[in-house]
Amino acid sequence: MQNLFRRKQPERLCELDALSTDLARRAIVLARRSIVEYTRMRVGRNWPQLFSEAAFQEALTCACKAATPLCLVWTTRTARRAGLTAAACCEVCVDPAGPHDIWCETLARAAVVSLGRLPASRMDEDREDHAEALRALRTMPSTPPASLSDVVAPREAARFALLLPLDRSFTDDDRETIRNTLRLALAETYEDLSRHLDVAALTRAGHAT
Repeated sequence: MQNLFRRKQPERLCELDALSTDLARRAIVLARRSIVEYTRMRVGRNWPQLFSEAAFQEALTCACKAATPLCLVWTTRTARRAGLTAAACCEVCVDPAGPHDIWCETLARAAVVSLGRLPASRMDEDREDHAEALRALRTMPSTPPASLSDVVAPREAARFALLLPLDRSFTDDDRETIRNTLRLALAETYEDLSRHLDVAALTRAGHAT
């Protein structure tokens, strides 16, 4: 009898285009989830009334889109960590010092493509946010592996707080709380990517192009 409860094996990410698409998707989901959930928590019991207003929904959507470049940087850093700890990373290069640089370079190239696939928020800060994200992604190969606790920098958490569709007085003391909230979401991303990334195939594809 067929086992109806057998867990389906996750599909492996082994092509660069699929990796770029996946990173963009994860950034969009992380932005939406983080902005909406944190705003609900911060507003408290009155959130249903606030969320029912069309103007606030528009502001919320705009904030989610504006947060995607930051979220892409965090998702990419998390993917870097997941790839470096995956067993497949040992197969990338004979030189044990090589896999880190090779994987980071491949991942950064895929993430730059992902940045161009993110939705625009029509905010004046769009160019600045994308430029900062681009700089962070391009310098990733020269940076050491980060622990999950270091994925979201304090300055980035402060930037994220300013994107929240709330009065500024709500966000003055929220930076560390925001970092902790994002860490939980990124921990889930880390576990998921650890099962999906085929680092050896991705780095081979990166050097073939």
